Amino acid sequence: MVQAIWFDQQNGVQTGSIVLFLLGLIWAYYVFPKVELRSDLVVVTNPLTKSEIGYGAIEDVDTRFALKLVGDGKAVSAWAAPAPGRHRHRSASNEDFKFLGLKEGQSVRPGDLPSSISGSFAYQIRKAIEDGQTSNLTWSTKPNWLGVAVVVIPLLFLIATHL
Repeated sequence: MVQAIWFDQQNGVQTGSIVLFLLGLIWAYYVFPKVELRSDLVVVTNPLTKSEIGYGAIEDVDTRFALKLVGDGKAVSAWAAPAPGRHRHRSASNEDFKFLGLKEGQSVRPGDLPSSISGSFAYQIRKAIEDGQTSNLTWSTKPNWLGVAVVVIPLLFLIATHL
């Protein structure tokens, strides 16, 4: 890319804009998402949205495809906490099942295993709700302006250089 920009100004800028756009997408969709557990709420940061959900507003915690929090007619899936694949269940250890308090013959989804990302977060959220940390009933979802900017600005630059 450096050589293309240095020696061929027109094609170099076009190539650079494509690379910049792809790097923005990679950063926004693979690096930026996160889940934060605080004392009274969960903060789910996805590429284009940021949700702050109080433990009291959560009615259900699902881990089928990813960590999904449901409540008050709303739902948010955490891109940072995907469920493992079907083969993960085969490598689950006895400690995983003992930790969950399961008896012989009981089964669990691979996404609920505490050694998986989604299972670890789901366990901590369920534990906080069971322990009575349900005083915070707020649920707010706002645009994640940094994630939007990282995708939109390189996209505009890409469009401008290819017109």
